[in-house]
Amino acid sequence: MRPYLKSRPNLNEALRLANAFDISREAAVRRYVELHDEILATVFCRDGQFIYAQRNDRFASLCLRKGQQVLLAADREDGVISAFEDVDAADWVYQRVKLAAQTVFQQGGFSTTLLHLEDEEEDEPLEDTYDRFRSE
Repeated sequence: MRPYLKSRPNLNEALRLANAFDISREAAVRRYVELHDEILATVFCRDGQFIYAQRNDRFASLCLRKGQQVLLAADREDGVISAFEDVDAADWVYQRVKLAAQTVFQQGGFSTTLLHLEDEEEDEPLEDTYDRFRSE
């Protein structure tokens, strides 16, 4: 698997793993996130609602709850992988970080989003975001 993990994070590489090892896309993306040297997480949704996530040990805690509506890429064509786009970290995590997201939409309303935490420099908690989610 190491050759697939050497480049910058990209959903395309994770999906190539699925084909190379004859495993499901979901399993391939989860393993990709676990083993990659970069700080990554993946978020699985259906009809734009959060199902669950997989993150590596260094990724910030996610602030998503099951069934919560998730802000996803505007391009929603099935099978097309979006470009990485900077996203507002407050929509995803409890910390101030530089975060980028890449999404692939699949049949049946499913989507997989790869989150790349690009900068650990500013990792102060977002108190107002945390308090907002705690009170719900």
